[in-house]
Amino acid sequence: MPNPSINRLLAGTFAVCVSFLAAAPAMADDAMTQVKRSNDLTTLVYKASASACMVNAGIDADVEMKALALSRVQFIVTLQNLAADAAPGQLEAVESAWQPLDEAFSMILAGDAPAGYVATINQSRPALENAAVLLADEAALQPEVAAQMSTAELLAASLAARQEVLVHQMKLLACQIGDGTASEDDRMALSDVMTHYERSLAVLAEGRPDLGIVAPTDYAVSQVLAAAGFDWQITKPMLTEIVENGAATEQELRGIRARAGGLDTRMAELADGYLVPTVSGDQPRVAVLHQSTN
Repeated sequence: MPNPSINRLLAGTFAVCVSFLAAAPAMADDAMTQVKRSNDLTTLVYKASASACMVNAGIDADVEMKALALSRVQFIVTLQNLAADAAPGQLEAVESAWQPLDEAFSMILAGDAPAGYVATINQSRPALENAAVLLADEAALQPEVAAQMSTAELLAASLAARQEVLVHQMKLLACQIGDGTASEDDRMALSDVMTHYERSLAVLAEGRPDLGIVAPTDYAVSQVLAAAGFDWQITKPMLTEIVENGAATEQELRGIRARAGGLDTRMAELADGYLVPTVSGDQPRVAVLHQSTN
């Protein structure tokens, strides 16, 4: 179980951080940064949910409490940064969907038993995810994005961003199977998410000519994809065993937690590689990664 003194410290520290951030002016983002930030919202809510589940399961609870606190603050900061440019209506939908989740995460950080908030988190997350996806789609439809990216390039960038979400979905579902809060549908969902992750990774690494996506020509991104493929070959059998058994031991959950951390790092690097400027600035966005060689 998490250490109560750490809970109090985290709650106090992050309350101060959030109060400070709320008073800070929002900075305007360019269109591509808005796309990335909007995608980050879904990643962060799954990341926080997975951490809350690990706390509930007693798996490295103190570490996961810190991760939960960080994800919560990052979500709030991301919302603040989007406020200057996002359409008010859709941003308000995200903020509204976030409220019950934020309350649940805050109570866990304050020291309440996570088990009492599992249902709220699971029931509230889909609305937040839907609102965040619509916000990301809205950002991607801006003329500035179309001027920098083709449809195929936007698809590749979206796949890269989605991979981060899938990593934390797998961690969350494995944890729920392990702590007994999962349904039969959740077990099948884990299998589906694994398939989705693997197929998307293959598309990003090898290309999909029928969709206009070719293998990346950027060396750094190719190396990240190769490392992610290696990590996946280690992680996949662990998850497969959990799916087949419909259960997970504490040792297996610790293994998944460790592997998810590595996959998250790879996928974060990948998403940044797609949606942040290049150093040279001559082709500042994702177009340099999956450009056609024809």
